[in-house]
Amino acid sequence: MAQEDSSASSSPEGDALPQLSPSEFRIYNRMSEKMNLIHNQFRFLWTQLKDSCSLGTSTSTSADPNPATNNALYLLTDDDDFILTGLGFCSGLSGHHSIEEWYIFPQLALRMPEFTDGDILKEQHRRIHTGLVRMEKYLERCGEGEMQLDRAEVKRVMDGFGDVLWEHLNDEVVILRAENMRKYWSLEEMEKLPI
Repeated sequence: MAQEDSSASSSPEGDALPQLSPSEFRIYNRMSEKMNLIHNQFRFLWTQLKDSCSLGTSTSTSADPNPATNNALYLLTDDDDFILTGLGFCSGLSGHHSIEEWYIFPQLALRMPEFTDGDILKEQHRRIHTGLVRMEKYLERCGEGEMQLDRAEVKRVMDGFGDVLWEHLNDEVVILRAENMRKYWSLEEMEKLPI
């Protein structure tokens, strides 16, 4: 993640804040950087699943294995691998959101309006959760042999919540950046906050 400008900003009360030293910036930006690393894992899995939807319904591995001509080494050509990766994505993201809502958001909400019950991040979680549940149920039925995997159907489900997911993955990282965090927390308090 590129280091943002550490010039002075304003507190919620409008008071000018002093410029951050590089060390102070690292402390204030720590949560944003860690959240971005976690979110990058979800971005990668989402992209891998979405790109693998284009393979259609097949367990064949007939895609060209030459990475210079396509992403065959990256794509999930086997339906069982696709289903397991999709279920892992759903479970992992649901667990991540649960940790945020039960442990991280309540602490941040003490001072930051972005993390209160009626704000955008929790609303994004609700909208994402609806899509995750639908995707997980479909993949579970396919994994149990109740139905054959239709990757086009998985793509339709993913398209239904993809925009809000990507918006959320980006919004959280931006909200946790140093210039915003320093408006609400001291350096000492930052070192005690989760993640």
